[in-house]
Amino acid sequence: MFGFDRKIVITLISRGISIFSTLGTLFFVGLYLSPVLQGYFYTFYSLIALQSFVELGLNTAIIQFASHEMAELRWSNKGMVLGEPLSIRRLQSLMHFSFCWFGVAAIIVLALLIPIGIIFFQNTDQGSVQIHPEYAWGLVVFFAAAALLVNAGFAILEGCNKVAEVAMIRAGQILLSSLAVWGALACGAGLYSLAIGGGIILLVGGCSLYAGYKHFFRSLWSRHTGLPGIRWKDEIWPLQWRIAVSWASGYLIFNLFNPLIFATHGPIAAGQMGMSLQITSALTGVAMVWISTKAPILGQLIAKNDRKALDHMFNKALLQAAFIFIGAVLVVLFTIYWLQSNMPIYGVKVLPLIFMIALSGISFANLIVFAEAAYLRAHKKEPLMVVSIVGGITTAILALILIPLFSTAGAIISYSVGSILISLVWSTLIFIKTQKTSANLNK
Repeated sequence: MFGFDRKIVITLISRGISIFSTLGTLFFVGLYLSPVLQGYFYTFYSLIALQSFVELGLNTAIIQFASHEMAELRWSNKGMVLGEPLSIRRLQSLMHFSFCWFGVAAIIVLALLIPIGIIFFQNTDQGSVQIHPEYAWGLVVFFAAAALLVNAGFAILEGCNKVAEVAMIRAGQILLSSLAVWGALACGAGLYSLAIGGGIILLVGGCSLYAGYKHFFRSLWSRHTGLPGIRWKDEIWPLQWRIAVSWASGYLIFNLFNPLIFATHGPIAAGQMGMSLQITSALTGVAMVWISTKAPILGQLIAKNDRKALDHMFNKALLQAAFIFIGAVLVVLFTIYWLQSNMPIYGVKVLPLIFMIALSGISFANLIVFAEAAYLRAHKKEPLMVVSIVGGITTAILALILIPLFSTAGAIISYSVGSILISLVWSTLIFIKTQKTSANLNK
């Protein structure tokens, strides 16, 4: 019924570790950080997400293009890909371009995000305690910038049908970095704990790529052939810029709230919102495993024009993801109710229960939109760009108006309008139209 397979089990282990990490971090943040520092902690998360404006959606495009080339390739026992020479050459050119792009992106992140963060924190109310987060922020940005190159390697591997293997590496990153963050928090490192965690993520990811896939990357990087590669301007960019716009709009939807609440209502309210969003995002991430593990296969089925198998696999995976999400939400909401009734020292770290129920409903809408986007992007298209733009701008405008007036309640209203009334309704109409069009073309 729930469609468990090796990829899902391994990716679920990774997601399970992610949830364990999130819950553990919630506990250690609540135990060792003041409400003011908690606000800084989660606002760091929101501001570092500004790097999506330089990533420009390339990781998602990499997965889609690599998966299409893998339809003609296979992995050898020596950890290299074999098969159609043209597909190998196109995969090679994709890798060359990806690492060059993210190398430049890392430099831009360092040049822009460090001063942006310093200016933001220097010009907002710090509560009753003066905090100087500049050095901690600089280290967080440095490790995040360097990790862009590692993530490019992961995207190539995921597109080459190494979803489960990448999930295991990410699980190791999350577990070890979380242990480091918890230890740092317990030792009084405060905001520097985030930088320590970022350093561990970079170290584990880089070492894993080198130890496990150095032959793959070396063989692709150094192979010489006269065959044409992927043309970024003609092939990748038409998809990438649409994904980039969607991602930029996604920032307005998912990461604008904390900085706005921080600036207008202080770090304590921002900390509650940040922790609550972390919980609901983790639940969405778990349910999305049933979709994300199918992404490379969806691309291959489209390349083979097997529409019947494509739609059957997707529809089944979406139904399974919905069941998992609903079950997980019920458990979490009951836990929050119990904590707020019996252990308020932890219960007050998140939003009131009625707000958590609202966030859960919004997250379910997001789950459906994310799944539909994965299906549509597997066609190497981005038909949800306009949806993302309208949803993001609407959310941002409402947030700018409502958050100064109503704090976290204003954020939830803004979030609901952008995610449910616009993104869910509109993207579902596009998804249904795409499925019907594909079915008619194959009659």
